Amino acid sequence: MTRRAAYLWLLFLMLGGCAPIQIVEMFFPEKVKPVYVPQDRPALVLIDDPQRLMGDRVMLAVVADRVMHDMKTNELIGTFVPTKSLYELQDRLGDDYAREPIDRIGRSLGAEQVIYVKVRKLQLMAEVQMLRPQAQLSLKVIDAAEGQRLFPPVTAVNEPRGYEYQVQMHYRYQDEADASTRAKAMRRFAERIGRDTARCFYPYEKSPVGQVYEP
Repeated sequence: MTRRAAYLWLLFLMLGGCAPIQIVEMFFPEKVKPVYVPQDRPALVLIDDPQRLMGDRVMLAVVADRVMHDMKTNELIGTFVPTKSLYELQDRLGDDYAREPIDRIGRSLGAEQVIYVKVRKLQLMAEVQMLRPQAQLSLKVIDAAEGQRLFPPVTAVNEPRGYEYQVQMHYRYQDEADASTRAKAMRRFAERIGRDTARCFYPYEKSPVGQVYEP
């Protein structure tokens, strides 16, 4: 938008009765600050879903790949361990994988830090025939070389579960939610989880109040 067009649009809004605060928010949207800014060091994104709430590793890979894509796009971290390498390690270790410390997993794959995300709660249906995906997750960043937690900082009163956050998508329509519909919704929701997880690390524009996201 050119400066002249912006002035004309601003005048139109003022004459139309828009409040000044609404006008400011429209032209200068509020930025949400990151909760942590990682160093640009080789990283592994590890999505842990012990209750298999997301279904399978395919959905976990969708989350991890979106996190990596968005962090690369925002020039936070340039090198990531491919998700395929993590799954190959899981297959080699078998039942022993669950007992491996997070930092050791990262080191074995050449990562210097691990972005560890745990899926704690997840649902697709809010009520009968209403798709309203929401999830509760926790986030930690682990120094793989030193075996120490980088984020959240370790303090006497710090929550050991990590930084907790929620992700949700609102749908405007009713649906029969058959198997195919649920699978598509889970795929979209996995993308949203990845996007919102990556947003923990860089500033982004706050969505307008009341905005509803379509699937």
